[in-house]
Amino acid sequence: MRVTIDSSFFVSLLLNGEKNHKKAAEIFRELIMKDCEKFTSYLALPEVVGAIRRRTNSANLAYMAEETLKSWIGNMISFKELTSDRIFSAVEATVKFEIRGADAIFVSLNEETDSELLTFDDELKKKIKGKVRLFKVSG
Repeated sequence: MRVTIDSSFFVSLLLNGEKNHKKAAEIFRELIMKDCEKFTSYLALPEVVGAIRRRTNSANLAYMAEETLKSWIGNMISFKELTSDRIFSAVEATVKFEIRGADAIFVSLNEETDSELLTFDDELKKKIKGKVRLFKVSG
């Protein structure tokens, strides 16, 4: 199985207070145990760190999230660079699906890696449902 993970999932995974935290932890454990190929964009780093900083008002938690994500680079998750080809692919996705630019990076990476997109972003799921393969979250 191949999975592209977006920022919303990482925020839920790393913040105990998030409504999907428990579900994210269960899914992540399953992905690790099954040795699935996991992809994300380097864009996830500033997005997740920024979201955690804004939601908790804690610079320490934000830096801890950064260190956690950085420790996963290459050994647990394949972080992909924002190349010009990926940017132009994301531009196409913004137009095609009427989605935000950051969301388009993950959607286009999902298509590039022929994987399932793991997201907790309900607005994004609604816009791409039936057009992009989504990771099926049980429960």
